[in-house]
Amino acid sequence: RPDDADVYVAAAEGAIYTYTMGTEGWVKRSEGYKSDVWSSVTYETTEGGATVDILILSNAKDGMIAVYGSDLRVEKKALTIGDAYAEVKFATLGRHAERIWGTGAEGYPDSIFYSRPYDPFNWTNVAETPELGGGVINQPTWDGDKFIALEPFGGYLLAVKEQTIFEIRGTDPSSFTITEAYGTDGPVEERSICTDRTSMLYLSQNGIGLYDGNTLRLLSRDALYETMRMRMEGMDSAARACVCNHIYYLAMCIKESESDVLSENNTVLEYDTERGTFMVRKGMRVKDFFSVGGTVYFTQSRLRCCATATRRAAAIWARRWNVCGKRHGSIWARPI
Repeated sequence: RPDDADVYVAAAEGAIYTYTMGTEGWVKRSEGYKSDVWSSVTYETTEGGATVDILILSNAKDGMIAVYGSDLRVEKKALTIGDAYAEVKFATLGRHAERIWGTGAEGYPDSIFYSRPYDPFNWTNVAETPELGGGVINQPTWDGDKFIALEPFGGYLLAVKEQTIFEIRGTDPSSFTITEAYGTDGPVEERSICTDRTSMLYLSQNGIGLYDGNTLRLLSRDALYETMRMRMEGMDSAARACVCNHIYYLAMCIKESESDVLSENNTVLEYDTERGTFMVRKGMRVKDFFSVGGTVYFTQSRLRCCATATRRAAAIWARRWNVCGKRHGSIWARPI
């Protein structure tokens, strides 16, 4: 409801926390998880005849959980998929055609699963009426590649492998199609992928790529040459990105000199998708960030902010659904 207080949800140190705006601090809602890196989508369900917001999260180690907006409880979800896929745990989630989509499950590098419509925890097919069932789309590329991201893009869904972009179109299983759209000049760093209206942006080994639905190109290779050349070797997997107000924010490890050894992101590159301009901000240690309501929120590995009980922070989400940096007893935002 519009008058509900915003609730922030954070994953850190194997636990799920919530913070309700206007209250004093974070509340641990669930713990015992193997990973703090989750993929998430928002959805709605009904409880007692009332509509309730839910945040669905999944990773390849812990499987799927859901945070319920009605009372902020966290529930483990045992997905109904079928005997052949009993142990599937999705690393990446997406939402398209009122279904939840999942990929990145161990042992299924070429498979994209989809739920029944309006039933996010039931993924089985319906033989009599296939359009009401869940299912799986297999798209091998015979090169050892795997799906790493699902991104809504206009009226369809982009399914991204490290080396190839695919488009999924259609509204039900009878009309679903998957077609190869473009090579990525990859490999693509999965946590750098973002969509902004008419384009998808990402970091690859050769620079920042932009896919507009028809063609793929690398952005300003000359202007960004020195920045990209000074990336810390082996640290591209730490890159994180978000889009806010038509600006793509990309956090990376950039050396000041050839002898530097870095273990965390220290630079944020901003790309204005409307003007086609870049700005580089140095000295920003971003572990993860996201955006909502015109504000960019982020966490830092070593930032001291108010009184804190822990110095670690991880991936972030929220209900209705604002996002912020998480520390015990404090939140912060960076309106960059």
